[in-house]
Amino acid sequence: EKLIPKKRVQLDVDKIKQQESLLAIKDEKLKEMEKQLAAMAAELAAAKAVHTEQRSFNPEEISEYETRKRYIDLDLKLMGWKFKGTDGCNVSEEYEVNDMTGVLGQKGYIDYLLFGDDGKPLAVVEAKRTSLDAKKGKIQAELYADCVERKFGRRPFIFYTNGFETYFWDDKCLTGW
Repeated sequence: EKLIPKKRVQLDVDKIKQQESLLAIKDEKLKEMEKQLAAMAAELAAAKAVHTEQRSFNPEEISEYETRKRYIDLDLKLMGWKFKGTDGCNVSEEYEVNDMTGVLGQKGYIDYLLFGDDGKPLAVVEAKRTSLDAKKGKIQAELYADCVERKFGRRPFIFYTNGFETYFWDDKCLTGW
């Protein structure tokens, strides 16, 4: 009881009313902002519904060309490969080869042929559309590698991909593992 002050505290009623008034103004602003937020949320939900309705993405409808442009080109560029039109270009698309499957004069077109700094081919990349198993390109890639080896005297590494799965195959590696 000794710690309780004997002196009474004088309340400033005007100051309290002024602060209550400020709080009321802030409450009104808060309610107004909540209404704006609710309106914006409703607007965004409506826009999302429209977008969801209009959006149609079916990977099975994407062609091999679209797969290459949307996925494979991007992956190669991210790995530092340079396409036609850039300095130090080391990627050739639709590279023409002859004597496919050993048939004299039969042409083929390699989706991507990657070249080393020495100007010689390093790798063949065979692309398949996203809806197909990338492994469907294995034999075709091997045939392209045969053509490249006959032309350049160097066996390239083999990659085959559908833009989502990529396989590497060094078909001539005889390590005994």
